[in-house]
Amino acid sequence: MLMRVFSSRPFLFVLLLTVFGLGARIIQVASEESFLARALRRIKSTEDKKEVERIACQLADLRCGNPELAFEAGKLAYRGLQNPVLARRFFERAVRLSPYSALYHFYLGSVSLSLGDWQTMERSFESAARLDPLNTDLCLKIAKNYFLAWRITGEPRFALSALEKLRHCAQFSPESTGNCITLAKSELGGSDNELNIFPQTLSGELSLASYLVGLKRWEEARGVCERIEKSYPSLEKSLGNSYSEFLINFGTALLFTADLQGSQSKYENAILHTNDRDSVLKRIYLCFRGAQKTADGLGFWQKLAQEYPVSQTIWFNIGRAHLDLGDLREAETALQKASSIQETPETFYYLAVLYAKLGENPFARRNLLEAVRLDWRNPLYHRELAKLYEADKMVTDAIREIKAAIALAPEKELYTSELDRLLLLYAKEPGR
Repeated sequence: MLMRVFSSRPFLFVLLLTVFGLGARIIQVASEESFLARALRRIKSTEDKKEVERIACQLADLRCGNPELAFEAGKLAYRGLQNPVLARRFFERAVRLSPYSALYHFYLGSVSLSLGDWQTMERSFESAARLDPLNTDLCLKIAKNYFLAWRITGEPRFALSALEKLRHCAQFSPESTGNCITLAKSELGGSDNELNIFPQTLSGELSLASYLVGLKRWEEARGVCERIEKSYPSLEKSLGNSYSEFLINFGTALLFTADLQGSQSKYENAILHTNDRDSVLKRIYLCFRGAQKTADGLGFWQKLAQEYPVSQTIWFNIGRAHLDLGDLREAETALQKASSIQETPETFYYLAVLYAKLGENPFARRNLLEAVRLDWRNPLYHRELAKLYEADKMVTDAIREIKAAIALAPEKELYTSELDRLLLLYAKEPGR
């Protein structure tokens, strides 16, 4: 029975019409996409605003199936023509065709704000934030738009939504906290709004501590760290690998508030709770140096050297501390010890600096050549080597090295001026 139906002329006729209809629709959509792509190129190549508007109005009725082209047309209508009504039609189509694009939802929310369609604005912004929750730039843009909606309407919920987005940024991206604070202050005015930005959660408190350390507000940072330690007794377990970061911030706040013993205790604990000990040791060295407590830091490194006698980084830090304090022979012993444990370009570089201070240029050059061998892409090493060659009147070699530095860092005007000076002073030297 079914075979007779499928083989009948009416069924075949309907099937043929359906196939032709689908084919025609596919051709139409492809043609419209091709037309849209050509139109967008034509718009970008002309400065005649009337021509641009005429083409854009033609595009509005197209049934384009490409979300990227629809989105580009929407941006053109929104930014270029300042026509939010036309832009919304394109953005709605882009969202319909690609509902999981946070960017498309954000633009639909922005254009809805321009049109005063607050319901669509909120729905679109929340969709964008939900689809890309870790995109802090997008989150900040949404917050700015919510603040704008609050200024226009006076609706408190929009300001609260903006603050919610800023809290989200502060919680998941501490490095963006400065921008969050600046935006909140510019929009809300008045006194410091930090506690409106940082949520009263562990991650929010940690972000606040990190932010205060970054601003060098040591007393406040110390207070927040002490509050965290008191409020969360199982902090080590809660933070896992991030516990070391908290301890470094805490130790640094203590160091700058003259609690040397407390800071060293935190630093020692941070070293025990990290998977990247060398990185932590280098950061702690910079903390001592920034606090102008290099001598105290030296004692700390010497104590650690007894616990970790084969740590290249600890001996390297001892050498740098002696070098900063002017104890050149002690610095030489420590840096040589560090190099015997593991050869690194930084160790050879500081040995070169040391020998240059002692006036022993051949030893300085030998160590800089070793640094270049291990890290030839560092332009600083080539430049310093050029200075040593020039000091010994080896001008051809000096010019070669400064040219190598320029090739590696062409944006550095200092290197170019060094080369110009060498060529001017030694114009008759061979091999210039």
